[in-house]
Amino acid sequence: MDTQAAKEAMKATAMEMRQTAKYVAEKRAEYGEAHVKDMQRRAMRGERGCFYAVERVAPDTYKTFGTPFDWSGPDTELLSRCMVHGLEFAGMMQPPAGPVSAPATDAKGVHHGAA
Repeated sequence: MDTQAAKEAMKATAMEMRQTAKYVAEKRAEYGEAHVKDMQRRAMRGERGCFYAVERVAPDTYKTFGTPFDWSGPDTELLSRCMVHGLEFAGMMQPPAGPVSAPATDAKGVHHGAA
């Protein structure tokens, strides 16, 4: 996918997948703009282990963004839990190498991307 197509895909995703957009904004604050952009670009090119999100956008309708980390393990379980248990959103992003700030948490103390 070329750079312009990737930008358009990210823009469309932000409009439709609002929880994914919020997650990405949180990761920008935590990991920095350059790292998040790099992970998104690489995921859009099909590279595993960078960024992946699953979000329910309508009843019984899920959208994904990025590239699954590994379909043989946690990604399969994550997607299954979203659909079976009705989770609204789940996201994964590879953290940068080296120290990063403590992850932000919501009111429930959740910081792993699940809402």
